[in-house]
Amino acid sequence: QYDYPKVNDLPLDSQVIHITLTDELFEKIKQFNKQTNSTLFISLLSAFQTFLSVYYDEEKIVIGSPVAKRNHPNIEKTIGYFVNTLPFKAAVEKNESFISFVNRNIKAVSDVLAHQHVPTEQILKQVKLDRIMDSAIFFDSVFVLQNNDQVHTNYNSIKLKPKRVNTSKAKFDLVVQAEVWDGKLAIAFEYNKSLFKEEKMQRMAHNFIYWLNQIFSESTQKLLDLNYIEPSQQEELLKISTHQGDEEFNKVFEDVITKFKKSVKKMPTKIAAVHNENKITYSELDSKSNQI
Repeated sequence: QYDYPKVNDLPLDSQVIHITLTDELFEKIKQFNKQTNSTLFISLLSAFQTFLSVYYDEEKIVIGSPVAKRNHPNIEKTIGYFVNTLPFKAAVEKNESFISFVNRNIKAVSDVLAHQHVPTEQILKQVKLDRIMDSAIFFDSVFVLQNNDQVHTNYNSIKLKPKRVNTSKAKFDLVVQAEVWDGKLAIAFEYNKSLFKEEKMQRMAHNFIYWLNQIFSESTQKLLDLNYIEPSQQEELLKISTHQGDEEFNKVFEDVITKFKKSVKKMPTKIAAVHNENKITYSELDSKSNQI
């Protein structure tokens, strides 16, 4: 999943990709929510869960999402930070439709929200994990729905309105944030630049939007029958798989092999790869690759 190693003391610099959904797609989502008696939060959370499931071929998906914890009248107007980031776990079955998954997921999400007052640290104590008391143990991807009212303030001739601000600090590996902004649904992909390449996340973000079009247009179709890669990327993958442009394709891989052979000749006893406690030299790796 990662383009670069995930190590301790990882830089937290982030990059954000902003995409605004078409009015047609946003309307489909609204109609879907009415049909399923769902909410924008549940339908988009379910969309992100199913997308990660098909994208990475994983059945069990855990995504974090912050909740305000202001579900009691006595603290609704109290100034302070009450946010708790909860883990939302889903078992995605590829043979079911998206509408079926959402209907099943409504109860699961409701059950989690019913216990939103329980701090994540308390959960970690109960499961007795021998690791740092951190919510990132449960999830490294987060979904956020910004549903705060947009307030426009006027002062004499000056008009003030909200503005998107990027802190440039990645709190998690990937955060997908949705927000209704001036009547339109905007999606933001914030990712850790120390883990992912920009071109990869650009592709992923656009594939997610394509997935939204698929599931809200064909909500009764099985998930495994839906495409999660947009057509332009499918064409690129097809070219690679059929080796179109063989001259350029072969040139790339000739260069890799040639460089490796040069390394074998130049430093045969140097360590070429390390996995846990196992190490292998260039000469040993060359010998094994020739056997393959």
